[in-house]
Amino acid sequence: MGNDDFSPYVFKSNDRGKTWMSISNGLPLETVHVIREDPVKEDRLYIGTDLGVYTSPDGGDTWHSLTSNLPTASVQDLYVHPRDGELVAGTHGLSVFILDITSLQNK
Repeated sequence: MGNDDFSPYVFKSNDRGKTWMSISNGLPLETVHVIREDPVKEDRLYIGTDLGVYTSPDGGDTWHSLTSNLPTASVQDLYVHPRDGELVAGTHGLSVFILDITSLQNK
């Protein structure tokens, strides 16, 4: 990985770190800053990138953008509120945004 490499490097392990597999397929060429698991919905993942937020309903097999309700911003941190069904996205320089994810958790 050198300069100007914006490939998303996202991996998961199903055997406590003995082996790893890439789950980056389908993600745009953007630097990934954070990945979080949903504490309510098994296999639901969220990532924050240089240009927004993406979610996977199936442990990283497929990815979907959640940025339609967010301005284009570098998402540096995410928090999935376990009680309120909200995804809190902390951006670089803009603000904190809160997305209602209850419909995603109920799928």
